[in-house]
Amino acid sequence: KVEHFPELLVPEVRSRTWEQSTREFQKRLLNEALRQHHFQVTDTAEALGITRPALYLAAKRVGLDVVAARENWESERG
Repeated sequence: KVEHFPELLVPEVRSRTWEQSTREFQKRLLNEALRQHHFQVTDTAEALGITRPALYLAAKRVGLDVVAARENWESERG
């Protein structure tokens, strides 16, 4: 959904490389997918069409700490 990616709604003028932009997009995509699936990694990986190890590898590559993101999500939920 476009509303999950505000940068698609209002283009920002920033000096970023293709790699930086791609990593940022992938990080947001992974985080949103994990939230939608309540941080059930197997379900999230399946929904994204990747394996569980591939999800963890992708998260590491884009700098997403899955454990910290889950803790943040849990604290938001109360």
